[in-house]
Amino acid sequence: MKSALEIIGVRHHSPACARLVQARLREFKPNWVLIEGPSDFNDRIGELQNSEHQAPIAIFSYYTEARHTRHCFAPFADNSPEWVALQGAEQLRATTRFIDLPYWHEGSRGRANVLADALSQRRQQQGEQELARRLGLDDGDALWDHLFEQELPLEPLAERLELYFDRLRGEDPGDASDRAREAYMAAWIRHAMQQGGRILVVCGGWHRPALLRLSAQSNSNDTLALDVPASIERHGSFLIPYSDRRLEALAGYGAGVQSPAYYRRLYQQGAEAAADWAERTIVTRLRKQQQTISTASLIAAQARTQLLAKLRGHPTPLRADVLDGLLDAICNEALSAPPPWQSRGTLSMRDDPMLREALLALTGERVGILAPGTPLPPLVFDTRALLEALKLDGSGGLKLDRLSDHDRQRSEVLWRLRLLGIPGFEFRGSSAPQAARQLGTDQRPIEEWQLSPSDARDLALIEAGAYGPTLAAAALQKLGERLSDSADIETLAELYANALRAGYAEFGDALLPDLHAAVLSCADHGSLARAGLRLHNLLLCEHGSGEHSLLLPALNAMLDRLLWLLEGLSAPIQPAHVDDTDPLRLIDRLLDSDLELTSSCRSVLDTLQRLSLNIQLPPATRGACFAVCWRRDGDAAVEQRLLGCVRAFAGAEQLGDFLFGLFALARNECAGSSSLLTVLDAAVAALSDQDFLIAAPSLRQAFHYFPPRERAAIGRKIAGLHGKDDLAAGDWLRLPCSIEDLQRSARLSQAVDQLRQRFAL
Repeated sequence: MKSALEIIGVRHHSPACARLVQARLREFKPNWVLIEGPSDFNDRIGELQNSEHQAPIAIFSYYTEARHTRHCFAPFADNSPEWVALQGAEQLRATTRFIDLPYWHEGSRGRANVLADALSQRRQQQGEQELARRLGLDDGDALWDHLFEQELPLEPLAERLELYFDRLRGEDPGDASDRAREAYMAAWIRHAMQQGGRILVVCGGWHRPALLRLSAQSNSNDTLALDVPASIERHGSFLIPYSDRRLEALAGYGAGVQSPAYYRRLYQQGAEAAADWAERTIVTRLRKQQQTISTASLIAAQARTQLLAKLRGHPTPLRADVLDGLLDAICNEALSAPPPWQSRGTLSMRDDPMLREALLALTGERVGILAPGTPLPPLVFDTRALLEALKLDGSGGLKLDRLSDHDRQRSEVLWRLRLLGIPGFEFRGSSAPQAARQLGTDQRPIEEWQLSPSDARDLALIEAGAYGPTLAAAALQKLGERLSDSADIETLAELYANALRAGYAEFGDALLPDLHAAVLSCADHGSLARAGLRLHNLLLCEHGSGEHSLLLPALNAMLDRLLWLLEGLSAPIQPAHVDDTDPLRLIDRLLDSDLELTSSCRSVLDTLQRLSLNIQLPPATRGACFAVCWRRDGDAAVEQRLLGCVRAFAGAEQLGDFLFGLFALARNECAGSSSLLTVLDAAVAALSDQDFLIAAPSLRQAFHYFPPRERAAIGRKIAGLHGKDDLAAGDWLRLPCSIEDLQRSARLSQAVDQLRQRFAL
């Protein structure tokens, strides 16, 4: 049978292109319909042609290589030419095939020549921008609407599209990915031509000139079956529901379309109905947000829209005409940036809030629905079964006690879902009602969760199915991927904590090399100390039997590294910060524990005594060093050196910073030392009025380490030094205003915060 070939170059999600494809299917009645899409989905293309699907939906493709899982989406909307081709081919009983490279293929990923890829894309954009400038239009989107979305007759539309894409591509050979993909698509076209019959190809307009040229060339080496590289550990595809929000180009989807809901109306009802709908929808949304748009302003906006359309040569107003016409009605102030629809960027906080709301109104709220019986990844069913068996499929608050075997199992499932980013499982925090004060976060056994079932849960589970068939396997794969991407010591500590909570005690073996490397390369003593405190808390929790052998070498390495980093600090006037005290807090806890440290307690204390007298260290660090030594030795010599140091700070701005570190780690010793309070009183008395005002914030910050009862006791002792009685000391502690005044102040502050959040200030 002799073959007849027609290639239609399209723009993704273009109503005009969808109309053209629909008409050509009806007139040409092809035997073959070849569509730009992932060819590894061809065996299941019937799933996509199910008439019970409600667009937008997408093909979700993924592959795992070198411990990393990568994925992409091929979305379809009602107004997508590819979607129209799929549905029309099914009605014609035509053979339908996707002809693009699978996502896992090297050519599809386009990694061969990154520089050439960028240059080719830049040339394409420059061609669009140059033509838009010559026609007096803002950008490529306005250019496309002006040229093609005006309900042109089909024959002139087809001719104009061919001319546009031919001129846009010109002699550009394309980037490495383009060339690989076009060679493969041309092989599919030649294969269909060999079978005979009428062939309709629907592809991106950028590829059409190359496919016309390549398909005419004979090639005896055409290979349609592709071998999966050995480096690809796992790959696959599934159908997922998509949404207008994800199709929105202004949200960052590069191949998307601005205002998906508008273009759906344009395809289904025409330009005039779409323009009327856009005006009504924008005004309704803004009025619901308590924004005043008067009837007079709206009438004026409609008149401007019609005038702009006629001025621009549009028989009926298009999207840019509607938005530009409404601009004066919805925005009465000067704009700090051009309207966002005049560029191909993304919506940001620098865009006017009213304009953002106007564009969100045109984005739409539709979420696609898959036909009943559509295959889903095994992870979805495994997770559903777990949630049902553990009674986690409901809604509302939940408290779990990790000391209970049943609750610990439920907690591990929730943490695995959280690792995969599945919505509807919010961790609210942990508590220990019967425990002592200052218990670490990881040591608190009671976890609080909020369960909120939603349709987004299954969607997220489908996407997470790329990581594994079961919840346990998928969450572990996700952990491993995050581990390979992390070199920061705090991130590694957080990963290990999450792994233990999720029930992966064996994860520490994979983490150990990265953890040691991060310790040795860390130059930030604050980050290292926070990570060490986290790991020390985990060690005290005893989640599993292997933590001691894993964490002890890491904590010993952290101790040595911290002492080395502290030796090199030089910031004698640095304001107090927890980064200055956390290293000493970790050292203090390690010395308190019965762990087998590689450094003896005596050698560590000798080092800290030397550091406490180093005037180049931050004052808070020196204070914390004194605190650890004082708590450990407790002899008069240490106290006398401490008092001498406090006297040296008398009259200096850094007194409060020094006390910040001291009080952080030796609160009880300081509160019980009459000698220290006497010296402190003298030091504060020596400050001039101006110096006191400068030192007051840091002094207040330091004394916040004492709870109210202890501050009251200190106040009475200080009052006694000045011959005051207890009543006078009590007067210092009384509020200068009533409780009602404080409540009114709190309500006012809350109202201000709500206004600030509402207007994104």
